[in-house]
Amino acid sequence: GNRDHLVPVLAVVEHNGFTGVVTRWIDGPDLGTWARGDAPLAHRLALFRDVMAGLAQAHEANLVHRNLKPVKIRVEEAAPGAPVTAYLEDFLLSRVDLQTDASVTAMGITFGTPQYMSPEQFAGLEVTALADQFGYCIALYEALYGERPFGGTDTASLCTNVLECEVRTPKDPGDVPTRVRKVLLRGLEKDPRERFDDMEMLLEA
Repeated sequence: GNRDHLVPVLAVVEHNGFTGVVTRWIDGPDLGTWARGDAPLAHRLALFRDVMAGLAQAHEANLVHRNLKPVKIRVEEAAPGAPVTAYLEDFLLSRVDLQTDASVTAMGITFGTPQYMSPEQFAGLEVTALADQFGYCIALYEALYGERPFGGTDTASLCTNVLECEVRTPKDPGDVPTRVRKVLLRGLEKDPRERFDDMEMLLEA
């Protein structure tokens, strides 16, 4: 089930006023490292279906990751040559409800990693599960094309390209089907309402 793609929390511990979690150790590389290998397209897409399933499960529980990126996804290979499985980890920036925390927004605080942030995160607007969908599509685009969809030599220029939805044409389109690219572009729409309603719809696309 979808739960299989979220790193299990084994315990919650408190020490000197700080709360931490103990999770199952996933013996494998992060997705960014794995994707730089020579895995065929079918294997890459299958792994991202795992990620989609994990996100869908989290969103059903009203959890938004807010900082989805390849290093937050671990890849486990049961045995050499065996199928790999992806697990999402580190929901430290997630929240229990999908509504904006007015105090955080008012202070202009932005959470996330710029290279994988949605337009609404850059703009300090409401952040919902659709922001995770945007970050997911950036990560998948990168894994398929070897580069991220939005260019930028610094955070300011990157922000401009994301806010203007300037998706660049990949240098090497490779063997990525047109259908997959269309799904990616919809998930990367500037307006969250133009994206897929949820991860299940993206999974079925």
